[in-house]
Amino acid sequence: TYYALNGMQKDAQQRLIEDHFLFKEGDRFLQSANASNHWPTGRGIFHNEKKTFLVW
Repeated sequence: TYYALNGMQKDAQQRLIEDHFLFKEGDRFLQSANASNHWPTGRGIFHNEKKTFLVW
């Protein structure tokens, strides 16, 4: 399953956060590492059906 981060529905976003596949917005550690630059343009998450494999 692929989720584009730009325009993601809130329920899908919450489910991915609960599964520990997606970080919450406003994380100060990610911001200090510049990991949130241009977020979420051009970014997405893919995971297999069993949720045992994840690609950002």
